Amino acid sequence: MDPELNSLFNQVSYNLRSQFNALVSEISDPHKNNIDWWVQDLPSRNTYACPFYHYFCCIHFAHNLMVDGNYEFEKIIVDTKKMKKVIKKIIDKCNLKNCQIQVNNNIRKKINKKFKKLFGNFYILIYNILKWFIAKLSIKSNKQYFAERSLVLIDTFAIPGYTDSKRWYGSLWENLADELKKETYFVSTIPKTSFLNLFSIYNEIRTNEENYLIKEDYIHFTDLLFAFNYKKRLKLLILKKMKILDYDITDIIAECLKNPIDIYTTQESLLTYRFIFRLKQKKVKIRLAIDWFEGQIIDKAWNAGFDAFYPEVKTISYRTIQNFPFNLCSYPIPIEKEAGVISKVFAMQGIGAVKPVKEFMKDLQTIIIPSFKSEHVWTTINRNNNSNSNEVLVTLPISLDVSTAIVSLIIDVCNKKNYIEKSNNFIVKPHPTRTKVEILQNFSASLPDNFIFTDEKSFYKLLDNTNLLITEASSTCLEAIACGVPVVVIKRKHGLYDNPLPNDINKCLFKECSTTPELIDALNYYNQLNEKQFQELQLQGRIVRKNYFEPVTKEGTNRLMDLGQMENHIHA
Repeated sequence: MDPELNSLFNQVSYNLRSQFNALVSEISDPHKNNIDWWVQDLPSRNTYACPFYHYFCCIHFAHNLMVDGNYEFEKIIVDTKKMKKVIKKIIDKCNLKNCQIQVNNNIRKKINKKFKKLFGNFYILIYNILKWFIAKLSIKSNKQYFAERSLVLIDTFAIPGYTDSKRWYGSLWENLADELKKETYFVSTIPKTSFLNLFSIYNEIRTNEENYLIKEDYIHFTDLLFAFNYKKRLKLLILKKMKILDYDITDIIAECLKNPIDIYTTQESLLTYRFIFRLKQKKVKIRLAIDWFEGQIIDKAWNAGFDAFYPEVKTISYRTIQNFPFNLCSYPIPIEKEAGVISKVFAMQGIGAVKPVKEFMKDLQTIIIPSFKSEHVWTTINRNNNSNSNEVLVTLPISLDVSTAIVSLIIDVCNKKNYIEKSNNFIVKPHPTRTKVEILQNFSASLPDNFIFTDEKSFYKLLDNTNLLITEASSTCLEAIACGVPVVVIKRKHGLYDNPLPNDINKCLFKECSTTPELIDALNYYNQLNEKQFQELQLQGRIVRKNYFEPVTKEGTNRLMDLGQMENHIHA
C-alpha cells in the first residue's frame, strides 16, 4: 500500500479498537457461557491469529476513502470471496464503474487451507494421542502426593531449550520460601514441536528442580476426543446476523470461525480446560491459580476452567506485555469478566502499566508485583558512554517476514558509505522459536563480516555488552531502555505497526525507522552521543525503570502468591 495511505490505515485502525471490542462483545454475548466459543481466535481478539480485525478495519478504511473521501481506485485486492462481496457493495454505492476487485488467489495457500480444513483437526488428534503416550513413557516412580496441602498452580510454557520457568517468570522460584515451594506447581503448555523434542521436554520437566504438574498425567483419552470434536459442537452455534456501516459481515464471521489458523492451540486449550476438570475430580485442593497472561485462547481456557470447577479459588493474571495497541487480546473487556475467561485480579510489574491495561475496562482490579522476569534491569545500571560501541544488539521477532526485513535492512546499512561507524558488530539474536537457517533461507549472498548470529539465550547477558538495541514489536525494547540502552524500533512500511513503547517514554530513548537512510541516521546519532546527551538518556532510563519494573522484594512476592493482606494492595 502507498505509504501515505498505509499511515492513514494505521490511524483508522487505532481509532476503531473500541468499536471492534463492542462488536466482538455483541457477537459473543449469546455464547459467553460456551467454552467452545472462547477457544476460537475470533472472540479472543487475537489480531495476530485471526484476520477478523484486519477485515473489520479494511471495510471501514475502504468506506472512508471511497464514500466519504471520494478516492477512486483502478483495482482493489482482497483475501477472500466474502470480503470481495462486501467491498463490491462499497464500490457500487460509490458508482465506481472502472474499479476492479481481485481475490488474491495464492494457489499454495488455497491448497494448504483446504487441506487443513479437511484433515487438520484429525491430524492434531493423532499428534495429541502420540504426545499423550510420550508423556506416559516419560513417567518415573515419582508419584505426586499432595496430602492436605492446598496448591498454587502457575501457568507457563515449555519449548526446546527452555523447560523451566525462568524464561517466563525469571527469579520467581528462587524468591519463594521453602515451605511455599512445596505447594507451588508449574503447569506447562508445550507448543507444537517435533516428537523428538517432546521426549526431551517431558524428561527435562520431570527431572526439574521446580515442581510441575503435567497435564497428560491427568487427562483421559476421552478428553482428547472432547478436544477433537469441538468443530462438531461449533456447528450447532447460531450466529447472530451482524452489520457494520450497514454492510452484512455475517459470512465473514462464519468464514473466520470455520478456517482457524492454529488448530493445535484450540485443541490444547480445550485439554487445559479438561485438565482442570480432572483435578477437581481427583479432589486436588487449590488455593491460587496464576495465569501467564497474553489474552490468547489458552488463557481463556485456563481461567474458564477455574471459574467452572474451582469458583472459590483466587485467580491472578501475570501480565508482562506492556504496550502493543493492536494486540487487542491483551486488553481485557467486560464481557470476558462476565464469561469468567479472565482472572479476578491482574498483576502488573510496574505502576506505569496499570492505566494501559484498564483502557477498555476501568474497574479491572490490579496489583503491583515484582518484575521477576526483568530483574536484571536493577542490576545492570552502571553504563559508560559508548564503552561498547562496537556491538549493536539485534533481537528478531517471531515473524519470519519481519525478521527477514530487519536483516535485509541492516545488511543494506552495512554497505552504505554514509554509515559512519563501520567497526560496529551487529549481534543478532533470533526469536527462541526460530533458527538462523529459517531466517537466512531467502538470502543468497554471504553476510557481512560484522553481522553475527549469536547462540546466547540470555537477553540481559547480551544487553550488558551493547549500547544500542535494534528490534521490532518486542518486550525487549522497554527492558533495554530501563537499563539505559537506547532503542531503534523498526517500523513496518506496510500493514499495522504495533509500537511496543508506552506513550510516556521520552523521545530521546528511541527512534523509529522504516528505511535505510533513517536507520543510518539513527545509528550515527547514537554512536556520537556527547556526555550531556548520554547522561540525559540514563536519567530517562531510570524513570522508565521506576515506573515499569518493580524491584523484587519479599512483600511483592507475597502479594503475587496471595499471602498476607493482599486486598490492601489492590488498585481498583
